[in-house]
Amino acid sequence: AEIWEVRADRLTQTVRISGTVQPSRRADLSAQVSGLAETVHVLPGQSVTEGQVLVDIATADLQLQLEAQQASLASTRVQLQSARAALARANALSASGVASRTALDDAQSQVDVLEASLESLETQVRLAQTNLGRATIRAPFAGVIATRSVEAGQLVGAGATLVSIVDLSTVTVEAVAPLIDTLDLAVGQTAVLTLPGERQGTLVAAVERINPVAEPG
Repeated sequence: AEIWEVRADRLTQTVRISGTVQPSRRADLSAQVSGLAETVHVLPGQSVTEGQVLVDIATADLQLQLEAQQASLASTRVQLQSARAALARANALSASGVASRTALDDAQSQVDVLEASLESLETQVRLAQTNLGRATIRAPFAGVIATRSVEAGQLVGAGATLVSIVDLSTVTVEAVAPLIDTLDLAVGQTAVLTLPGERQGTLVAAVERINPVAEPG
């Protein structure tokens, strides 16, 4: 007689779907200031660390703007000191009845104008310093350079994309499943990923989210 050994086993239903692999993070880095691309330090496919310098934009013009704003700020401070001294004298003379109220008001108005001008110039100096720092493009996170759209010596404008960086430490597969199979899918289920041409075998993944809206067709 034939003897069969019966044992318990788990039945698994498999849904086969295909999709596209997307990096967990991607950033298209743009120039925040206009100028000449002085040095481009990276090439597509190169790995970079967080904070690494990718592109240097020439800062000669930005440095001159900063120095001009700083000179104007210093000059205004000197004028404000003189105006405050004049206001103090006008207050003393007005208290003793020597100076008129009009002279006192004029001195106060001069101080107010210079104080407002000083505040505006301080803001312009901070902006010039910020623009000087923006001339250096750094990697916002560790990753791999995907594209490079600038060459050394090229004039770039503010907003122009210079390089793109992707983080491949974690990837997401966006897959489209037939509508009938979506009833068997649930968040948290185990997924097995096979990459084209991959020799290391399959990768274990998990269903992270399911779009509640079906695509037409």
